[in-house]
Amino acid sequence: MKPITWVGLDVHTAAPIQVARMGSSEVIEEWELPFERKAIERLAQRLARDAGGGEVHCCYEAGPAGFTVKRWMEGAAEGVFCDVVAPSLIPRKPGDQVKTDRRDARKLARLHRIRELTAVYPPSPDEEAVRGVVRQRDQTREDLHRARQRLKSFLQLRGMVFAGHAWTKRFEAWLSKLSFEAALDKDSFVELRTEVHHHQSRLDRLDSRIDEISKTGFYAERVQQMRCFRGIDTLTAMGIVTTLHNPERFRTPEAMMSYVGLTPSESSSGTRERRGPITRQGDKLLRRLLIEAANNQASKPRNNPRLIACRKNQPPEIVDLAEKAALRLHKRYWHLKLTGRLHNVAVVAIARELVGFLWAMLQLETTRPPSAGAAH
Repeated sequence: MKPITWVGLDVHTAAPIQVARMGSSEVIEEWELPFERKAIERLAQRLARDAGGGEVHCCYEAGPAGFTVKRWMEGAAEGVFCDVVAPSLIPRKPGDQVKTDRRDARKLARLHRIRELTAVYPPSPDEEAVRGVVRQRDQTREDLHRARQRLKSFLQLRGMVFAGHAWTKRFEAWLSKLSFEAALDKDSFVELRTEVHHHQSRLDRLDSRIDEISKTGFYAERVQQMRCFRGIDTLTAMGIVTTLHNPERFRTPEAMMSYVGLTPSESSSGTRERRGPITRQGDKLLRRLLIEAANNQASKPRNNPRLIACRKNQPPEIVDLAEKAALRLHKRYWHLKLTGRLHNVAVVAIARELVGFLWAMLQLETTRPPSAGAAH
């Protein structure tokens, strides 16, 4: 068998990429190259040529470059494989206080050689594009929230407080009737209100776009089935689907719970067992969406018109699982509350169990697209 070449890359988009190559021995070759597509493709071709027909396994930490370098390298030469590894799961020595690009590249090459790195699941370009739209929608929601807070703070400083719920039709009518003595205050108010309207219109356009995407391809079936669960509608379902990608990579529900960062941290030794807060690993948006869905489990399960419409024409096993989840999660929430758990603690526990039900749903044959194996 031909030896394998192991390559560690310390990738920066605004600085040279540090390359460290090693074979079967500990001898390491190092050099730099610019972050340019042609330079990276030439690197892949050079590595493949020097390997003499053997495989080349490269890796770099997940970061601003995303999966771009991986796709450029694997598309430039046969026999070159590139992994994007999770930075938070890279082993680190407690006493190592020196960090440089060269040392990072060497470390990645050595750890990749002994299989001590955890690769990030690579989405396809189409999956990444859809996920980008979902994340842009979440960023726009945050921008809208900040713009609204700035407008309310501006009015409060001038003694203008609305007696009622903000951002309703009555609130908008109240804003339209406001007058200011100073001309500059009026100009500032117009600018702040225009900013709110701008972000609101962006949010509405993105919501419509995501709704359109959710009705195409395999998203249509997967999203409609997730909407059978309480607390999950189109936006939440699209966030879950676009982040999980291929759910078949999670062999157990515990693996999926750990992926979204909802499992408790642990520091146990000997006879001492100590568990702490959740790990918060994985995608922050996905974790927030699941916790928001879990908040709905506190109320008593009822078949409201939306749920009835969502469950219509869906496979019976999906509907049965959704009903079982609604009863179980509601009962579990109030058991935790009545035994002294705080609301936030109980909701996180419910979100973790909700992941287990979603995992069970995604394992059903009815939820798997025919081309799942080829596409992923």
